[in-house]
Amino acid sequence: FLTSSKADLIKFNGIEKNENYELHNLPNVKPMFNQITFDNRKPTGLSIDLRSMATWDMPKGQIPSKYYAPFNNNSLSICYDLSDNLKIGVEGRQETFYNQYTGTGADSKEYTYFQQSNFNSFGAKIEYYPFEKALFNPYTGIVLGGNPAGFIARPFAGIEYKPYPDIAFSIGAEYSHFWFNHQNKLFQTKKIAVNYGISIKI
Repeated sequence: FLTSSKADLIKFNGIEKNENYELHNLPNVKPMFNQITFDNRKPTGLSIDLRSMATWDMPKGQIPSKYYAPFNNNSLSICYDLSDNLKIGVEGRQETFYNQYTGTGADSKEYTYFQQSNFNSFGAKIEYYPFEKALFNPYTGIVLGGNPAGFIARPFAGIEYKPYPDIAFSIGAEYSHFWFNHQNKLFQTKKIAVNYGISIKI
């Protein structure tokens, strides 16, 4: 609503007014800026998880490894959200296992072998969030897979900090049980780890 005296001279869209007038809804007035709208990005349900680990062999390794892979004790997972509480995916990682096992040598004598072996391990992953998502979210899950030498079961649990809708940070613990075969005998080794990382939704 705008009023003016006769002394006023207003140019509005090229129209001069020099008398008392009232301006209400002006159909010819165009907004200075076009209205800007942003389409909400539709989530794909996919996320990328990057994690690093500090590990401890069970039992403690008696020999050091002569070589470590470039991304040793690091993992990469690609997951899909089945629901707000459950996601599945695949995981790959580079890691070492301390292996202690027995075998028969070429001289028919039995020997005990000690190794710190490097592996590229892969597996199927399932991760479950028991509570409604909030800023802090506990989770648990398991990875089942292996490498060329044997089979691995890897249960884990932890807590996730989610400061943004598409980014979360996590810290947790995991237990890895590795079964392998040598000369038709089944052997096993174990380790525990503390893991930490970031998850990014795409």
